[in-house]
Amino acid sequence: MGARLRSVLVLDAAAAFEPECQSTRRRSHRTPAADAQHEPRHAPNLTLIVTFYRHPDHWKIRKTRQHHAMDSNLTGPSSPRTQAWTDSFQDYNLTVMQDVELSKFPRALLTFSSVITILILIVGVLGNSLTIWALLRCPRVRNVAAVFIISLCVADLLFCVLVLPFSASRFLHGTWVHGMTMCVLFPFMRYGNIGVSLLSIAMITINRYVMIAHHNMYARVYRKHWIACMIAFCWIFSYGMQMPTLLGVWGSFGYDNKLGTCSILEDAQGRSSKAALFIIAFVVPCLVIILCYTRIFLVVHESEQRMRQHASTSRAPGGNEKENKRKRNEWRITKMVLAIFLSFLVCYLPITIVKIADKHANWPGLHVLGYLLLYLSACINPLIYVIMNKQYRQAYKTVLRCQRGRLLSFTHGPDTSQQGEKWREQNCSRTLMSQVSIALSPMGGSASQDLPDVFDSSS
Repeated sequence: MGARLRSVLVLDAAAAFEPECQSTRRRSHRTPAADAQHEPRHAPNLTLIVTFYRHPDHWKIRKTRQHHAMDSNLTGPSSPRTQAWTDSFQDYNLTVMQDVELSKFPRALLTFSSVITILILIVGVLGNSLTIWALLRCPRVRNVAAVFIISLCVADLLFCVLVLPFSASRFLHGTWVHGMTMCVLFPFMRYGNIGVSLLSIAMITINRYVMIAHHNMYARVYRKHWIACMIAFCWIFSYGMQMPTLLGVWGSFGYDNKLGTCSILEDAQGRSSKAALFIIAFVVPCLVIILCYTRIFLVVHESEQRMRQHASTSRAPGGNEKENKRKRNEWRITKMVLAIFLSFLVCYLPITIVKIADKHANWPGLHVLGYLLLYLSACINPLIYVIMNKQYRQAYKTVLRCQRGRLLSFTHGPDTSQQGEKWREQNCSRTLMSQVSIALSPMGGSASQDLPDVFDSSS
């Protein structure tokens, strides 16, 4: 048993068998052979010990006798009442495990969580579908970051479709009602899509970092085949690193009766991949994002200092207007960076802290709140784009009004080279702050400019 033992339920059946025991004592005039014949069916002080393991389908019932030796004379079939008790535990062992553990979660809290999860599901499906369609149809939002944003939206959309319905059902019923197969696939899909989302955000951050800090390398790094490899890496790595757990080689997927959800459990040797997946899928992307944005702010700060020195030595009419415009641009960039990074922390950090600090779910409300914030990450990105970016709003209007738009082309169009040349000529006269604006915003540039084709190898 070891670490897999979860709880032991001891049922003293002496009271249940008391009538038969009294009847046996009244028939004490019987011969020893007759007593031996009736003893296996009506043994007094029969104790049923039901042992539960972490996996719901691993149950075991042991029968012990306190006053009678277990020998060949006591191996007869059990009584109908004992058999009924055994069948009852066999059929409902999963429900007993879940009800005992989920009783610490208030019913009002679970109902509220199910409603919020359904709302997040609806907003996430609509928002991510609209974003994908808008990015594909509107040529004004065509840049490298848009490709990674499409990958991010696809991951969030799959999360809403494949994960959130089961989460809402678990909150609504107060238990897991979809069987062991889905209990294994549910955390596999959940962690896989979360991993794709985190890696996609990290890829977007790296894209912006290269655009600002290593601008000369940008055109060589972000070519067609390299972009495809980056996106494939996000998906293959996110699901591939869970295969040892799915196969039961390193931990396993199953029902965690402490948290009342299907998650990563320890295997027979007491090993779990949860810590390693946490470091790889959360800590590493978070460090990458922090380092990249730190470098971005340093580059922006150095550029601003050079611009101030240049403005003080050669101040011309209209300088105050340019300075005010520069400050507004800097504030817009700062808000965009803070919004993306804070949404990353707000959505993923709470559930991570709660799981580490409260392993036994002594504060169930914090666990539920952490899961709701985690689910919120699947629909919050389109809201940020709508609120903070004008071109996204225009792209959404184009799709909603059914206006004619050109699909996102992954090949060279007839006017691609002209657009790319026009963009490069205009970009040469921009300051570094303008380049930062393009890199930090998913849709850089002004509303009247067409960005070059994302897979233009000549750029």
